[in-house]
Amino acid sequence: GRYKKKLANISRVITAVGEWSPPAIVGLCEVENDRVLRDLTKYSPLKEYGYRYVMTDSPDARGIDVALLYQRDQFKLLGYQSIRINLVDRATRDLLHVTGIVQTLDTLDIIIAHFPSRSQGQKSSQPYRIKAAETMRKTVDSLFVIRHRPRIIIMGDLNDYPKNKSISQVLNAGIPQDGKNEY
Repeated sequence: GRYKKKLANISRVITAVGEWSPPAIVGLCEVENDRVLRDLTKYSPLKEYGYRYVMTDSPDARGIDVALLYQRDQFKLLGYQSIRINLVDRATRDLLHVTGIVQTLDTLDIIIAHFPSRSQGQKSSQPYRIKAAETMRKTVDSLFVIRHRPRIIIMGDLNDYPKNKSISQVLNAGIPQDGKNEY
């Protein structure tokens, strides 16, 4: 009963986010397994919106992954890949890189991440998030080599603040001064 209630609650939140129409894409962190997403897309109220999903199969010790839900009529999946974050002394969640075509016929690249947590303390765990950010940065940079003006969305839980090194220096993320969202 609790499981079905949780599925219903998650589907209600996803539906409510879009107010009048549910979102075309939804990035998810802390996905327990494939069965949960299958049940969410086939046996919950989300079923009527035609959501499909792709997810990683990471070496995370807890078995936690990241995933993307997408509506097939609004996002045509071209491909996806798990990108391993190679840490020396611990396993973590992979990045999920998904490529698809949106209704404007633009190609969209989505990278979903759940960077290593701060559970061991911010300072001692910082190198893990920096390595994750370096892996993400390398992925983003490669898209600029193969696409002219790529459209990229990065989403997820980066477990850092904008002023932390992984975000401000490695990803070089910030608010564009001219108000444009360009690299």
